Amino acid sequence: MNTGRSAGAVIGVWTVRIALNATFYTQIAGRQFEQISSAHPGMFRTVIPAYVVTDLIFALVFGFLFLRLVPH
Repeated sequence: MNTGRSAGAVIGVWTVRIALNATFYTQIAGRQFEQISSAHPGMFRTVIPAYVVTDLIFALVFGFLFLRLVPH
């Protein structure tokens, strides 16, 4: 396995997941969460760094599996 190829795959997957999650939670589901939050304060806790780290872990696993399964 090439180190540059694996790093590129992980960074690519991580970037796409962060962009898609940010778009979904700000544009699509944001209004609904905002309404629920205002009706029930303290119900939701926003921990953005945890989501970013979870996306990084997913990207590492996905990149590793992708590079193992796809022929060179």
